[in-house]
Amino acid sequence: MTPLEHFLAALIGLRDLYQLCHWNAPGASRYQEHLLFMRLYETASADVDRVAERCVGLLRTRLTPRILGSLRDVWSRSTAAWPPSAGDAREATVAVTNLARDTLRQMREASKLTPGVEDLLQSTASHLEEAQYLLTEIA
Repeated sequence: MTPLEHFLAALIGLRDLYQLCHWNAPGASRYQEHLLFMRLYETASADVDRVAERCVGLLRTRLTPRILGSLRDVWSRSTAAWPPSAGDAREATVAVTNLARDTLRQMREASKLTPGVEDLLQSTASHLEEAQYLLTEIA
């Protein structure tokens, strides 16, 4: 699996975690948390789509169950409680942000980094950093 495919699997997992937090935001007094997780989920969904399209278009990846297998690996290492909390989401966001940086570095070292992929990873990392800030405010 390429670094970009591994990053895609982690990003899919994070998107799904945001959606779970959105659905499980406790009580009417937590409506702002519910809306925040909806916003994070929607942003992550757009990022997943852009990364997946780049995997298919640039790397000629066929998105198959092996991506989901990698996703299961990501989730099996998770220590999140059930239902997941804002703190769990923030911790996962930090991990995926670090993975974005690692992916960028690995692709650069392998001479596989194009200007478009670099921009994609940088913009996704920017979205993740914004999510970290927002999650710090509620965690």
